Amino acid sequence: VVNVRPGLIGGHCIGVDAYYLLQRSAQKKVDLPLVITARSVNEKQLMLYYSIGKYISLHSRNGFWGQSAIDAISKQLNQELPGLRGFSARNLRNMRSFYEEWKVLEQYDSAPHLADTSAKMEKVLIPIWQTQMPDSDGFPIQSFLRVSFSHHILILSKVKNQDERLFYIQKTVIDMLSYKDLSQSIIR
Repeated sequence: VVNVRPGLIGGHCIGVDAYYLLQRSAQKKVDLPLVITARSVNEKQLMLYYSIGKYISLHSRNGFWGQSAIDAISKQLNQELPGLRGFSARNLRNMRSFYEEWKVLEQYDSAPHLADTSAKMEKVLIPIWQTQMPDSDGFPIQSFLRVSFSHHILILSKVKNQDERLFYIQKTVIDMLSYKDLSQSIIR
């Protein structure tokens, strides 16, 4: 029996620590489809947050929206979709920062993979670009996609150099660092 606990991968959203399950499944020589599913959910969440961050950045930084637009969007999402988590004004700003700090990823993509999707906002269809993260020899995309959004935001907030950020992303995956362990590791 594997004793699961909330933790690294969206512990507040997914009640299972995928890294812990992976470690335990390797020890017990058991293949857990749940680990694969949790990783897939994390990857999709990062791609979604990157896309939302791009959309918000393009509109808020170019003067299309006023200063309170993000607060209004968050409030509207909470009213229209009660129980939906992860779309607070703070988190929407984090998504924008996530995109702005990692938009350099788009240079690794030899051919853009942009698929138009739509979001209904105030009864107007607004295109949101769902960007597929590039898979490149020059960027550790697999490690990048295995790190939770909260870990990414922690790294972005504490580490300003891109090479150091990549180091901490890979360290998080290799050492299976919890949020707390990662935070302490960066301070050292």
